[in-house]
Amino acid sequence: MIELQLLKSDDSYSAAAKQRMEVNIENFIETLTDVGTSSTYMTLLFGANVTVDGRSRKVTDFADIEPLEDKAKRGFIVAIHRSELESLIVDILRKNGFSKIKRIEETGFLQVEIDRPSTAQLDAWATECDRHLSAALSRSGKIKADSLGQIAKGVKNEFIEPVAAHRARLQLDDLSSSSENFIKVIGMTRKVHFLGYGLPLDNEEAHKILSQTRQPKFKEIAKIMAG
Repeated sequence: MIELQLLKSDDSYSAAAKQRMEVNIENFIETLTDVGTSSTYMTLLFGANVTVDGRSRKVTDFADIEPLEDKAKRGFIVAIHRSELESLIVDILRKNGFSKIKRIEETGFLQVEIDRPSTAQLDAWATECDRHLSAALSRSGKIKADSLGQIAKGVKNEFIEPVAAHRARLQLDDLSSSSENFIKVIGMTRKVHFLGYGLPLDNEEAHKILSQTRQPKFKEIAKIMAG
């Protein structure tokens, strides 16, 4: 799906960095695809605590949380292992904004259906996109730094000629710039999905990034992330 270009040098250092950066971008897309899905809602409960026998315990110590089998519906199932904790877990669900909770009589499980997301939830998802964006940019920068370090060692050990090393460094600069732009535009594309094209922007760079989201390749990525 994502392919960066080697236009200045096809040396092994640049080729390896290119592959790692492409994988990082693909993983970033997969991560953003999960934002705003049922699995995102489910994670709210993974860190929730309940007091049992005077001790603070994780909800997941007493319940399994699984997505609904009907993929057309947004929601999840809470399979409670101790029936006396049902009211406590229902309270936790309601405090986290879940109002459509139905008890399945034959199993005793709770079926939680998700309403249309609120403005606050949409804003929270956009913030989560920014958090994943920062992490992806950090990984991309580390790949470049690692590669530059390998080139320096290669020159020192005479595995690569200084002239070829110079071209490799220039190529890494281009790869890094392209990788960072891809990441920023993909992150903005996902935020547009939640907030629309009228989302608040902080600076001129953000406006330029937003304009790129209308390009065909990013529209295709947007479709993939939207499911």
